[in-house]
Amino acid sequence: MYTLPGARKDQTSINTAGFGESDLERSVFRAVLVECSRRLFGKLGQERVAIMHAVVRNYSGTGAKKLFGMLEERKAEVESLIRPVTGFIGYSLIRTDDGGVTVTVCDTKAGTDESLQLARGWIQENAADLGTSPPAVSEGSVILHLS
Repeated sequence: MYTLPGARKDQTSINTAGFGESDLERSVFRAVLVECSRRLFGKLGQERVAIMHAVVRNYSGTGAKKLFGMLEERKAEVESLIRPVTGFIGYSLIRTDDGGVTVTVCDTKAGTDESLQLARGWIQENAADLGTSPPAVSEGSVILHLS
């Protein structure tokens, strides 16, 4: 039995019997488990860390509908701005009755912070004349992600 480092004892154990014909193969298998565990549970011996971080920007009020019309027309430009964000996982642009919502998911908070700065800069540079109110921003750790 091999318990993933960083995981609580009741979380995950793997029976490694039968994996690999040699000590080297078993060692490689365990090294892969350690790396997976590090990514899932953070540095060894520390508390579990979030796997992903998300930020939701809700635009409404003055200029919001026009902003989302502009974003829709310039989807390729928006994609080229957001896709290179550090740790990028996903992005959604959602039209609502009073404007719209964007959702960015990244590996870490640093990535979502970067996306906030890029979005703010793009709007100032390309849509300042719309008079769009700043978005209501919500952010946090992703606890369930389905795709």
